[in-house]
Amino acid sequence: MNWMIMAILLMALPSAAIGADELDRLRNHYSRAEFQWVANHESGDFSEYFWRHADTSCGWLMVVPDPTGSGRGYVSESQIFCSAGQKAVHRLYPTLNLEKCLYGSYYSSFDVWLSAPPAQERGWVSLATYTNVKNWQDLFGVNLDTEDGQPVLVLFHVPKFGQGRFKRSARLAFPMKQWVRIEVVVSEQGAISVFQDEKLVLQAVKDWGPAGPSICEAHWGLYAEGKTDFGHLLNDDITLRSNGHPKESR
Repeated sequence: MNWMIMAILLMALPSAAIGADELDRLRNHYSRAEFQWVANHESGDFSEYFWRHADTSCGWLMVVPDPTGSGRGYVSESQIFCSAGQKAVHRLYPTLNLEKCLYGSYYSSFDVWLSAPPAQERGWVSLATYTNVKNWQDLFGVNLDTEDGQPVLVLFHVPKFGQGRFKRSARLAFPMKQWVRIEVVVSEQGAISVFQDEKLVLQAVKDWGPAGPSICEAHWGLYAEGKTDFGHLLNDDITLRSNGHPKESR
């Protein structure tokens, strides 16, 4: 799919934000999905995940009692306490690895609490990554950037790897040191919608290839540019629900 077609599809995305009724309908639809995965961390460990990536030289990743006093029980905690260098990255996240990729639409949600330096000090930060191939060579990320001096959510690796073309449906600052609910919906047609605290903030189209949209692996946590020497992230109530079906792996 060439860039001109992608531009036309991006412009054709609905200009009106999806309302609460439509979001409730989407949640209800995916609550009955064939594949259901939830990580609420109440086991006190990462047993819900496939594996975890902990950069122990400059940070840690663990399950801890909720330090925010919000009554959440146990949460996943990622923390950076030193710089990993200009050419390195911080990888502090647990990963879900599906046995077989699921081809079709899906819904994901997660609660996140973040404390991080300003963008000029920290560089890029990714809160969640979803891949449609098993080798992580094609994916998209829900990242944090800055616009008009305010931290905001952005999408990256759309429509293709290394690109960041998306439509901002609403300008909503991302608050630090506060629990935020993020929901990600990938439609059967391959459109991506991102909601922040029930408000539609981002839309994009992605070049999924001939097989269409799919989910193979995903991770949630603190994935950040190596130059940053501080970051504190908490995750809770992470879900992935899919109406897709496995095919022969690409």
